[in-house]
Amino acid sequence: MGLGLFDGCNYTLQRESTETQREFAQHEQGKVTAGWEMWVPPPGPDGVPYQIIFVGPTPEHRGGAIRLHMVTQDGGELPDDAEVRLETYYKTGVERTVMFQGPYAQFRAIPDQHAPNAAVAVQKRAEAGEDYVIRLTVTVPEGEPQPDPTADESFFELECVKLWWHETAGTTSWADTSYVAGAMGAEAGAIFTRDRVQVSGFDVMYLTGGHDGDMAPVLSLHGMGGAGKWEAYHMALGTVARTYVPQLPGWPEGLPPAGIGSVQDYAALVVEFLDTVGIDKGTLVGHSIGGWIALHVATAHPDRVARLILVDAMGTEVPSAPAPDLRTLDEESFAKAVFGRLGLIATAQAYGFGAEWENVRRGPEFERQWKGRGLVASLVQGPCADANLTRQVRSIGADTLLIWGRLDGIVPLQHGEALRAALPRAKLDVLDRCGHLPMVEKPETFHRLLYDFLVGVEEEIPDVVKV
Repeated sequence: MGLGLFDGCNYTLQRESTETQREFAQHEQGKVTAGWEMWVPPPGPDGVPYQIIFVGPTPEHRGGAIRLHMVTQDGGELPDDAEVRLETYYKTGVERTVMFQGPYAQFRAIPDQHAPNAAVAVQKRAEAGEDYVIRLTVTVPEGEPQPDPTADESFFELECVKLWWHETAGTTSWADTSYVAGAMGAEAGAIFTRDRVQVSGFDVMYLTGGHDGDMAPVLSLHGMGGAGKWEAYHMALGTVARTYVPQLPGWPEGLPPAGIGSVQDYAALVVEFLDTVGIDKGTLVGHSIGGWIALHVATAHPDRVARLILVDAMGTEVPSAPAPDLRTLDEESFAKAVFGRLGLIATAQAYGFGAEWENVRRGPEFERQWKGRGLVASLVQGPCADANLTRQVRSIGADTLLIWGRLDGIVPLQHGEALRAALPRAKLDVLDRCGHLPMVEKPETFHRLLYDFLVGVEEEIPDVVKV
């Protein structure tokens, strides 16, 4: 007997769903493509996000169900060779994943698509988070009867897992998750709590959550944009390990606090944080300035670092590609250095259907990065490079993953290459068409890189060059 469909889905996308934005037909390159476009709901008034996961095949099941019937404009049947495509992508068009592609004949061949285990299944797993588009389309050659997604007889059902955050009594968790080994353990990574501890006289807020298992805990050190939210990539880390995310002192205010005068001071505070929360040895994840701090911790306290993940990390001195002095950058040059792509992008409206155009340069992510730039510039008082640290990193013996945006103008790719050459147990993954913020610009790819490294999986990922 063949494998059944995945039966742990808790949500069905269909024409009547609030996520469905429009029905459309477009003519291009001698073909007619018609179908439905859906948007993952934007965060609500409390700012918490949604996530939709399409469950792909595993040795235990065929994947989540896809049901589809579409008629032509004259009410007839579509040809068997009409191409069906289900895909999701980030609003800028990147991070595209095709979950199903095949002939319409597969759907016509099933007399009752609602019979047990009778539906067509998703071919590939995909996550769709904030600002993602989901499209289900049927394509036929120009001149053939045109598909009509607006007809009463046309319908679709996409079984998936829909997650959203729910906060009560200081504890925030994903609600209504009936999942989930098939979708990368999302439930375990989603539940977290918010707490505070006193460290070196500072009141440090931190989030902690994720899977309590045999793997060493993870400490995630934020970049210029700060912390304070359980981001999607924290969830990816939390699927396999207990994860801690502190907000470093000074970031809420945008200025280094009294008592913190160097990156080394932050590193000393991080070590004391480890002591305070009871982490003897863990995996350090550091982005940007957080990567610089993590390098100091790893060189000064190698016994505390099980593994190291550095993402566009500051701190390395590379004379052939010097890091900029953040004090000299105006808003325009800073934006060009941070983001791999500027300009207008389509953003889902906060309420109702449709979309509006948002300029990256004026968006909230830029504002967070610009505010953090001021803190780092005030702290460093010069280029974000440390010659002594550059010599010391050769002593780091921990397995290390380096993740770098090819278009990073804050910490050029040559810095990642220099670390790859200096660290004896490092590997470098380069993300094409990405700047200083892989978790923002290439979120799903970034999550997969984190997860694969932690669990020891090797796979080919589009737009990633392994060095």
